[in-house]
Amino acid sequence: MKRPITILNLSDLHIADEKFSPTKSLEELPSALVNWIKNKGQTKWIPDYITIAGDIIDNRTKNPNASYKKASDILDMFLGLGSLDKSRLIAAPGNHDKKNISNAELKNPLKRCCNRKRYGRIKKNFDEFNGINKTKKTTLKFVEIHESDFQSFSTFYQRYNTKSKDYEYIFYDDFNNCSLKYVSGLKVFPNHKVCFLCLNTEWLYTRDKIEKESKQEHHPCTPIVKFLTNKLLSNSDYADYTIVTLMHRKPDDLSWEVKNHTDDRKYDALSLIEQYSDIIFSGHNHPIKTSEPDFLKNRIQHFKLGVQGCITHENERFIYSASAIHVNPINMTIELLTGRYNKYDKWDFEISGTFPLRNKYAYEDHKKIDPQGQNSPIHLKTSSSRHEHIKRAIQLHFRENNGFRLNYIRINTEEKKNKVVAAFSSDEYKLKKPTHLVLYSINADNSELKLLNEAYKILNEREYIQKAKLQNLLVISKIIVVVPQNDNLIKNKNFIS
Repeated sequence: MKRPITILNLSDLHIADEKFSPTKSLEELPSALVNWIKNKGQTKWIPDYITIAGDIIDNRTKNPNASYKKASDILDMFLGLGSLDKSRLIAAPGNHDKKNISNAELKNPLKRCCNRKRYGRIKKNFDEFNGINKTKKTTLKFVEIHESDFQSFSTFYQRYNTKSKDYEYIFYDDFNNCSLKYVSGLKVFPNHKVCFLCLNTEWLYTRDKIEKESKQEHHPCTPIVKFLTNKLLSNSDYADYTIVTLMHRKPDDLSWEVKNHTDDRKYDALSLIEQYSDIIFSGHNHPIKTSEPDFLKNRIQHFKLGVQGCITHENERFIYSASAIHVNPINMTIELLTGRYNKYDKWDFEISGTFPLRNKYAYEDHKKIDPQGQNSPIHLKTSSSRHEHIKRAIQLHFRENNGFRLNYIRINTEEKKNKVVAAFSSDEYKLKKPTHLVLYSINADNSELKLLNEAYKILNEREYIQKAKLQNLLVISKIIVVVPQNDNLIKNKNFIS
């Protein structure tokens, strides 16, 4: 059974070995939080997990390994708050966690030119890796390029991914024999029924003098995201887990990949993240504090985390903050606790609000679930056959609302089936937005099931799609809605189109 959990959220620590690396506030945070918990009697705020949304060190450090060692020493203090195992620390890399081009190389015109050419080759390889016709050679080159760039971060994070019965760590298949497995992955904790989807958004990050910041792409890499989210979908045990996505850049900053309308129904990474996440943590932008979350797509709570550190100059002051959330899957709420390091060099904490956690989808047999509807129809239970109840059940099942436009059509008679097929082949019927078409029947008997299968088969034929020019028809699913037999609205065969 799921129980409430508390997640302590950190981001942008910017730990370095230089004189003015500000770790004092960070080192004082654990004891300050413990004292607040004791004084308020709020034991529910003792952390179960610690998350870091990137920039653990500062890339201006002279010794990255020493900075990561310093970070580990401090973070071990946070794990001590709840006597937590090292596996309870979850991290994603930021742009400062990537090996960077030195200032000396940037000042040298020849080396600067060489680095620009190298960056062009990196972008080309990245595009090929994200493409449909990816080859083994492309993958090996991708690993060769990026493994060295994130080696220090991987070495650091490997320490928090030792084998344990308490969790499972899932990584991209092609990274099995390299350290990139620690750069993006899925960390699953069955006891609490929570999954952490950790994504690297900094594959293509570089210094501004190599490629202007405004022109750089921030992309979590579609094949990796697709692989990890497929793991969530394919395992029925994860059906009611809380999915927490951790990444350095906020969703608005991610590069929107042009959708590829080929037979494999390729999704862009951002839509997949929005489709599966319940909660998203991001950093990078250094807000004064973690503010109220954005409610994305009417289903995801997105928290923009404050900064815990920054390289400063003498007499320069920076405002530091931290936050924690208490997730209650029983009451379907998320409570936010924010902390700020005040001008008296003390931590202040306050409970900033309570926000909704979306309900999980209902299902009859998870093994029947097929997002593209290619096999058995999906069975969804609803409390009634009312339009709003069916619509909500379908939205929650696919974990999407406006990422794709959901188009619902009830198939219950031969006439309706023919009308639907004719409508989609008409030149007047144009899909202006990427669309997920849902064909459904209510408590279908054998004849209605046959009609449902026939309509699905016709609409999925390649010749039909090309003829109708349905480039924006990305997915078609077929659903049998299961409602109570005494529902009077079932008799109305035309209440919904």
